[in-house]
Amino acid sequence: MLLAALLSNPLFYPIALAASAVGWVVHQRVYSPYVAIPGPFWASITRFWYLQRINAKDMHRCTKELHEKHGICADTERESEPD
Repeated sequence: MLLAALLSNPLFYPIALAASAVGWVVHQRVYSPYVAIPGPFWASITRFWYLQRINAKDMHRCTKELHEKHGICADTERESEPD
């Protein structure tokens, strides 16, 4: 009965979506194993940041700027280590 009343409330779904988004951001910024790696805020939350850079056709410039600003990233570090 309570569940049916809750699901029929028109505010339930927008609130649930907002709570899920906030939970995802907190998870990515606090509990992710990549928290210690510096970089852009939006890149730490979602991969859409990369898609936007690739779509703008300036990923190579952006990557170079990020490497100059933050140093070596985790992907490059793995690739540059000798076997």
